[in-house]
Amino acid sequence: MLRCCFMGTPAFSVPSLRKIIQSGHEISLVVSKPDKPIGRNRKISPTPIKQEALKHSLNIEQPEKVSDPLFINKLENLNLDIGLVVSYGAILPLSVLKIPRYGFINLHPSLLPKYRGPSPLQAALAAGDTVSGITIMRVNEKMDAGPILSQSEEIILPADNLEIFYDRMAEKGADRLCEVLEVFDRTGTCVSVPQKEEDAVYCPKIDDNFSRIDWKWPAEKIVNRAKSLAPRPGLRTSWQGRFFKILKASVFSKVSSGHKSGTIVAHHKNEALEVATVDGSLLVQELQIEGSRKMTAQDFVNGKGSNSVGTSLV
Repeated sequence: MLRCCFMGTPAFSVPSLRKIIQSGHEISLVVSKPDKPIGRNRKISPTPIKQEALKHSLNIEQPEKVSDPLFINKLENLNLDIGLVVSYGAILPLSVLKIPRYGFINLHPSLLPKYRGPSPLQAALAAGDTVSGITIMRVNEKMDAGPILSQSEEIILPADNLEIFYDRMAEKGADRLCEVLEVFDRTGTCVSVPQKEEDAVYCPKIDDNFSRIDWKWPAEKIVNRAKSLAPRPGLRTSWQGRFFKILKASVFSKVSSGHKSGTIVAHHKNEALEVATVDGSLLVQELQIEGSRKMTAQDFVNGKGSNSVGTSLV
């Protein structure tokens, strides 16, 4: 049994914490980013990993900075065997990394060195990749650049969007992390392979620019970008002065309709809106208008979009 420090913040981290608890290893401390205001009311809410840790009566720390001497002193007094990082949200300094006997290891949901950075799941979906994967690596002072301890491929399914893919990769990643942890427990070490720096690809933080459609994009790029952002935050455009989010779409035609890109060309009986693109058209099946809940294209046509043919998304 190993004495562990677990560092994580969002919902993606929760399956890993649960499975490590089930494995019987001692979790001496859970570390999460500080609680933040969320939702329309901006109410301060505990992070998902803090909520899970509280269910199991685990010790929790939420330092503003992991370089805080008081926090480092607490870690040093725990006599840790290993540190585990799953989407914590900060680069760890050497003063922290050197504390556990076996160092820190990290779960990253991509086949590193491809998609280093904060949004590997979104990047894979937006690129239209058909294969992604799980990497368990040693943590060093550079972002997602440590030696690889374990890698496994995961197929990206045609029906995957961010929510579906996120949940599946969180569960699969938790399994891989536990497997590597067991190797350390049995042998006190684990073979690692350096990453090839020349193959590194970085993915950006998701911002408003990433989340907004450019109607100069081809249909396939719009469809893939919508998958990478669904259901939240959603791929945004605007319609008649309101934000309009495309949550589910598919390529319809690769022959130009003659309409300006972004024009709603037709309402189809299969409950979809056909929208012109620079290289053909796409079908919008699910959407959300500013001030409304998620709806099907048919709900839109039956309501505010009853006369939308010929209008434009911009």
